[in-house]
Amino acid sequence: MSPNGRGERTPAIVAGGARRMMLFRVLGPLEVDVGNGPVPLGGPKQRAVLAHLVLRSNQVVPAETLIDELWGEEPPDKARNVIQTYVSHLRKALGRDRIQSHGPGYRLQLDPSELDAAQFAELMRDAKKALPVDPNVAVATLEDALALWRGPALADLADQSSLLAEAARLEELRLEAQEARIEGLLAARAQARAIGELEALVARHPWRESLWALLMLALYREGRQADALNAFQRAREILADELGIDPSPELVRLHERVLQQDAGLDLRGEPLRGYRLLEKIDEGPTGVVFRAIQPHVERDVAVKIVHEAVAADPEFVRRFERDAQAVAAMEHPHIAPIHDYWREPGRAYIVARYLRGGSLRATLERGERLEPERALRVLEQISLALAFAHRQGITHGNVGPSNVLFDPDGNAYLGDFLIRGGPVWDASEDVQALARLAERLLPEAPSLATFVERAAIGPVPEAGALAEAIRRTLEPAGIAAPRRADERNPYKGLRAFTESDAGD
Repeated sequence: MSPNGRGERTPAIVAGGARRMMLFRVLGPLEVDVGNGPVPLGGPKQRAVLAHLVLRSNQVVPAETLIDELWGEEPPDKARNVIQTYVSHLRKALGRDRIQSHGPGYRLQLDPSELDAAQFAELMRDAKKALPVDPNVAVATLEDALALWRGPALADLADQSSLLAEAARLEELRLEAQEARIEGLLAARAQARAIGELEALVARHPWRESLWALLMLALYREGRQADALNAFQRAREILADELGIDPSPELVRLHERVLQQDAGLDLRGEPLRGYRLLEKIDEGPTGVVFRAIQPHVERDVAVKIVHEAVAADPEFVRRFERDAQAVAAMEHPHIAPIHDYWREPGRAYIVARYLRGGSLRATLERGERLEPERALRVLEQISLALAFAHRQGITHGNVGPSNVLFDPDGNAYLGDFLIRGGPVWDASEDVQALARLAERLLPEAPSLATFVERAAIGPVPEAGALAEAIRRTLEPAGIAAPRRADERNPYKGLRAFTESDAGD
């Protein structure tokens, strides 16, 4: 389906072309358009029959169900004959092939592209996918969806009680689309435009707290903190006076954050596919790393933007997604996890955990020297991470101070695995780079000297061998080494302990 000039989507051609193309509209008064205007659909009861067939399109609707829906417990005499008459008239208006008789009932044949409610639902799905990536695209898509509405759903059949529930469901979806569009406007920094629309919406739906929350946020981002607080007071009074309830905990929490001028409410940084870039924290031969925020979950992340020269390399393009998936699948306590990745022409992006302790390179550039005990810990943690990666068949490609990262507690993580073009990186080169790092951090550690020498000239031991060498260095010094990731954990969670667990 493709949008037409009226914000609608053109119905797909039916196989064989035997059936006339029509657009069935329920987002407003019930209407059927064959391309040159609406066709006559008869009186209220006959239109109600069509509405029930449309809402159950491509399903057999028993005549008894239609009788119950139209008249409830007091159907007229010969109600089945009346239904047959209604269907006969509708066939004349729509074509005999549209409504088929099946045993005790009828089936309306309808392609989803011919129903405005289905078009609306598809546009909503597209918009929700686009919202965290490009809010402007999401807003435009939602505007197309809302343009399909011509008034309240099934407005001409409001006296048909059997259709009220479906009409209410559709109206709720319409309101959800309006809210999502407002979220898109706020994400696109168009809060001034959103405020007027929100004021009208809360006037029509004063009990909907999500609208009040959006209004408070829009006012706050527009620099109108007092008005945002006043909006909360208005919402609280309405809820108390008309429903006798207090605002939800979520709305109260937002009020507190506005009072505190919580920085998390501000829309900071440059937008990038659902993230906002805040500051550059590193740059290397393959790309630039930014600290960023993921607004929907209020999480800090590190976003690496791969240099164009690297991202455009054919071998990089061929391997990027496969390699990124492999790295993202690794789970180890000392490997910085990857949350997201994507590629576009001339660019590739990798989103990883943001480690607030900075990098080893930054520490060394500040002139700080790691104490031997801490250096040993860092080297063991990184060597265990590298050995784990090698067991998964994954090489790093750039082991060095810039890719050794720290959390606030000083634990070390190996980050920025090199997703690269060209020949596959030899794991032995990773080990040699690790040995050079060990020599740099512990130039006077005699127990590592032999390992470093072997790593430099071969034969090259595994990364796990360095971990064992470091462990042996830690123990005589009386330093408690971190427990290896592959050692047994005696904690059994919710399972009961048995006699075999007595040693634990």
